[in-house]
Amino acid sequence: MRGEHIYVQEDESIKVIDPRKSFTKEVLIPYGIIKVVDKTGELDKFVKVLVIYRPDLAISWMKAINR
Repeated sequence: MRGEHIYVQEDESIKVIDPRKSFTKEVLIPYGIIKVVDKTGELDKFVKVLVIYRPDLAISWMKAINR
């Protein structure tokens, strides 16, 4: 997934678009998405929202990133 396929809406919700529907992939840690969000400088904000809505994921994802 390329960063061009991740859109932040005006209400700050996130929309992920796969225009080709060419693949489906299940991953425990979405390194690609995290990398794109980090490049935009919004990783801290992303993590804060993740902690609110899915603290379980936030803990496991941050452990994996900080390895």
